[in-house]
Amino acid sequence: MTLDMVPGLFPARSNRCFYGELRTIFNRYPMIANPGQIIIFGLPLYFYLGIITFIALISTAVLGMLFVKGKYGVQFSWHMNLARITIVIAIIHGILVAWGYFF
Repeated sequence: MTLDMVPGLFPARSNRCFYGELRTIFNRYPMIANPGQIIIFGLPLYFYLGIITFIALISTAVLGMLFVKGKYGVQFSWHMNLARITIVIAIIHGILVAWGYFF
C-alpha cells in the first residue's frame, strides 16, 4: 500500500512536486505544535509579539534621543539594555513567524 492509496491523505492529484506532497504530510500530521499560533483574545501570539517588538523598538529610539539630548538624566546603559531586550523579542518573534510559515 502506497501513500497515494491512503484515503484523504492527499487532495485531488495535481502537478505538484514531491516537496508539496511532503509539506502536505507534515502540515496534516505536525510533530511539534507551533507555540506562535496560540490564540489569545482571538489573535495569535506572534501578533502580540510583533506589537511588543515595535513598542520596544520605538522606546529604544526615544531613550537614545533623550540620552543624546541630555534630557531627564537618561543613562546610556538603559538604552543598551532596552536594545538587547528588543533584539531578543524580535528574534523570538521572527522564529515563531518563520516556524508558522515554513513548517
